[in-house]
Amino acid sequence: MNINKFLIIIVFCLLLVSCNKEDTVSSILKSTIDTYNKHDIIEYDEIFSDNYGSSRTMNAYFEKVSTDTCIGLRFVVENDYTKIVYNGKELLSIGKENTSFFYLSKNEYELYPVKKPFIPIAGFAGSYPGYTRAFEKIINDTSLLNTMSILPDTTINEFNCWQISMTSKGRILGDTYVIIPDVAFTTLFFIDKKDKILRQEVFSNSLGYTSTHQYINYIFDQQKNNVLWNLSDYADLKKHERFEYKLLEKGAKIPDFKVENLKEGASIDRNFIKGKPTLFFFWNLKCDASKLAVPFINKLAKEYPNLMIVGINNEDDDLDKINEYVKKYNIDYHMVKGSEEIAKIFGCNAWPTFIIFNKQSIVTYSNSGFNEHELEKEILKEL
Repeated sequence: MNINKFLIIIVFCLLLVSCNKEDTVSSILKSTIDTYNKHDIIEYDEIFSDNYGSSRTMNAYFEKVSTDTCIGLRFVVENDYTKIVYNGKELLSIGKENTSFFYLSKNEYELYPVKKPFIPIAGFAGSYPGYTRAFEKIINDTSLLNTMSILPDTTINEFNCWQISMTSKGRILGDTYVIIPDVAFTTLFFIDKKDKILRQEVFSNSLGYTSTHQYINYIFDQQKNNVLWNLSDYADLKKHERFEYKLLEKGAKIPDFKVENLKEGASIDRNFIKGKPTLFFFWNLKCDASKLAVPFINKLAKEYPNLMIVGINNEDDDLDKINEYVKKYNIDYHMVKGSEEIAKIFGCNAWPTFIIFNKQSIVTYSNSGFNEHELEKEILKEL
């Protein structure tokens, strides 16, 4: 073998090893983390859409800081309806339509009932920095790494991207894990092969829900000088009234209430459900977890005709959109329009929330969050 052929073989082998190394899940995720770590400031626009007709665009601006913060960041996330400001020690969510805000101190969000540290507001969860943090967990967790695979390269908005698939059953990837037994989840990450940044994320589940997040117009290391970071900067706004909601507990009697049935135009009150096992399902169109539950609630309505189901939509003001949604997804149980008053009566301040009443109109189960196995088990006790 002459020297030229020998050198060609060596070069080929080195390239092959290099390509194999580059095309591992760990190396691709690490390249994204390395890009994130190079920059102190990151700004981008995010476009969200799902197969239930929801869509929104928001601008996200993140600065790395180290003082008095549990995630090493301060950020501003803004869309047409809300502006969220986290300055490292307090979080403000400012409603643009009613010019009011609510406020969480550091102590309040650190005591939020999920694994710390976590900020329970859209802005960090599902963001580029949020996923970077999740990627670090994946690289160091073999059980997570084994759920991922590399699919053929694809193009997203003219950018050549790696496509990584993550499949799991019963848990959603995030800064924490959301447990939903017997539901399969798939997340596709599209990572720019040149710039090593996240371009798109597509989430789907076995219940038929799909959502897409596109990350566009990245700007790095350009500081915004006009950001108002402190609570004192918003003195002209009115503070959102904080009401302590207390969800009806097991053993409580059904309260007095009255709502209008959207499909039939008739009123529903506590006499309407008297003597019938009943499930109350609180939801809204802006809540992705509510959308996860919708196909399952339809399934319950068909399988258990003796179960009365009352879906209560809260915080969606556009009745046309609600009715369009009900018609599009063939919701065949009672659907009503809720209100702040109804939410207070039942103690509901999260979505989805489920309350089961027995034939005597006594609460036998109540929970905020979707666990289909647990919910169906509790329903069967009353049938």
